[in-house]
Amino acid sequence: MNFIPLAHVKWFTDSASQIEGGFFMWHEPALQVGIVVLLILLGLAFALDHWAIKAPEKLEKWGKKNGEVLLWIAQILVGFSLIITALKGAILAPHYAGPASLAWLEGGVGLLLILNIAVNWAAAGLVVLYLSALFIAGPLEAMEYINMLGLAIFFLLQRAPKGHSLSQYRVHALPLLRILTGAALIILAFTEKLLYPEQAADLLNQFDLNFMKALGITIFSDRLFILAAGLAETLFGLIFIAGWVTRINTAALASFLIASNLYFFWNGHYEEGWTELIGHLPVIATALLFIVHGKKIE
Repeated sequence: MNFIPLAHVKWFTDSASQIEGGFFMWHEPALQVGIVVLLILLGLAFALDHWAIKAPEKLEKWGKKNGEVLLWIAQILVGFSLIITALKGAILAPHYAGPASLAWLEGGVGLLLILNIAVNWAAAGLVVLYLSALFIAGPLEAMEYINMLGLAIFFLLQRAPKGHSLSQYRVHALPLLRILTGAALIILAFTEKLLYPEQAADLLNQFDLNFMKALGITIFSDRLFILAAGLAETLFGLIFIAGWVTRINTAALASFLIASNLYFFWNGHYEEGWTELIGHLPVIATALLFIVHGKKIE
């Protein structure tokens, strides 16, 4: 199975190309083989998490010592993403157009996160933005970015003052973010690839992301590439939800996102490269938290 997930397809396409075979069916041999490989890798992740992989002590100590700094860095990354997205007239994601009032709210939320001021209000504002996306784009579309709701709750619980009723739930902040991040990946895998591969096909028509063809593996069609990408995102999402080898899973996902982003810049698609980089800043923030803290903050 190919482990190069595609970029957020809807950020770069507004049409859908026809693709031979349509959505993927259970009886297809490629899908059956892919599911078997996915299950094997899930079993490997379980085994590594329970019997082989130990958390690096130095990293955990650094995380405990510098947790506040790391939290602020995460806020800054999310804040910049929100501000730039607002300046483009979009809400949460590059392709969600919204009213000016929400763009102002989004910019304000981003500024508060960056300045580390009234973060609890900023988190509440981010929740409002996400709920607004439910009406702007529809429930299914908004579910693709449920990780943003996870970040809002994470910031709200982490910045809850000592003694506040919310502070007792702080231990659940990172696990909830991890689960919602995994859910977002799985939802994206199905809505942008496995059930609706047409837009992914359009992306491949615009940008030659199917590197398998360049390697001379002609049997690896665009359809098979999309299937592999969808299964890969599903695998990453399931491992996040299970809480197995969180650091390894994060590092693997991050490497593929970086490779995707570098492709755009390397081939002169600077506008697309910046769009993807800004859009992925919340994911990068989440990845930093997972790399340092693992599946939960001790």
